[in-house]
Amino acid sequence: MRKFISACALLSTLLTGGVEAAEADHLFVWVQYGPDGIEARAVTSQAACPPALVDGVELAMNERSAPGDAYPVRGCSLLLKAATQSASVQGQALPLPKPHPNRILVIGDTGCRMKGAIAQGCNDPHDWPFSRTVEQSVAQKPDLVLHVGDMHYRETPCPVDKSGCQGSPFGDNWDVWKADFFDPAEPLLHAAPWVMVRGNHEDCRRGGKGWARLLDPYAFDVTKGEAGCLPTSASFNVDLQGVTLAVLDVSTALDHEDTGQVDWYRPQFEQMKALKGPVWGVFHRPVWAIEDYINGSPIGDNPNLARAARDALAPQVTAFISGHHHAFEALSYKEDLPIQVISGHGGDELAMHVPPITTGMVINGATVDEVAIRTGTFGYSMLERAPDDATGLHWKLTAYDLESRVLAICDLNGRKLACQ
Repeated sequence: MRKFISACALLSTLLTGGVEAAEADHLFVWVQYGPDGIEARAVTSQAACPPALVDGVELAMNERSAPGDAYPVRGCSLLLKAATQSASVQGQALPLPKPHPNRILVIGDTGCRMKGAIAQGCNDPHDWPFSRTVEQSVAQKPDLVLHVGDMHYRETPCPVDKSGCQGSPFGDNWDVWKADFFDPAEPLLHAAPWVMVRGNHEDCRRGGKGWARLLDPYAFDVTKGEAGCLPTSASFNVDLQGVTLAVLDVSTALDHEDTGQVDWYRPQFEQMKALKGPVWGVFHRPVWAIEDYINGSPIGDNPNLARAARDALAPQVTAFISGHHHAFEALSYKEDLPIQVISGHGGDELAMHVPPITTGMVINGATVDEVAIRTGTFGYSMLERAPDDATGLHWKLTAYDLESRVLAICDLNGRKLACQ
């Protein structure tokens, strides 16, 4: 009897295309914004990109990345028209953009940290709770998901004395990207379109190979070899009908002053002057913010981004949305500068030493006027457009924990912030 069952299993495997197809026939599909507009995306282990059914018409998806070293999957994409009414891939419905999104979910720094002796319990949803972040986020019914970067964190092997991450994959490969991002994020990938922001953990020295193949808004660059990793990318814009997102790649922005970097980033801030306001700059590293307080001085700002932005910002740039600091922060300043929102408490090890900033603290020349900071708690943030607001200037920002309890509420009115 056992031999008969084994023979049937073998026959089934052969009929479905071999062992690889039988063991790894999973398909991830989602919708994301890029420089050319709205794209349907897929990652598949199948022998070719699956077709998409768009408004009842079957269309071929384009192969953006073929299987390669450590990546036995292919990336697929298809540009969608703004007027698209329905789309699916192999029966999985794609969440299409709403013409006027009112609920924008912000998550960041979601991967499970494994680097040297520091390791989270990647197998424990309480120690690494990204799946719980996703569950609570889906329940909020967002119109758009904004991931502000750092999805890939499993860089080195799980230490032998850490029981919570034993058996976890590590390195820049598909197994890590599947474990760190795609498996836990899948319900949220089905819930709403995404804007993907590159973090420093997705630079070419870390998780950049997977970023380039799977999530990069720009095309996979075959001239870079199998890695296909662009050291940095140009900015692109997303029009949300009432507010425009200017998405910047600051994954390699240094924490010490570098004139070359200032010269690179300044034109990207200046290009926001041509955009219809209000404009939110969306990028991983915050500009005027704080992660710690050492020897009487705040640290955590970025001097190169600050110098690049300071004299280049148009008045219609009202906010910066970032991650990088593993906490929730919202800050406005006495100087005429954009509000800084940070939502980097999505799953990675939390920042525990961010001080509760009081009015008057100076961060790289910016004087804090209004602030809300919550540390030591995993969660996510929601930006909700004020009802009947035609200007796009009025939003409510709410920070939640993983029980969906409110951590903080702030009202955004242009560059003015008022927090409860």
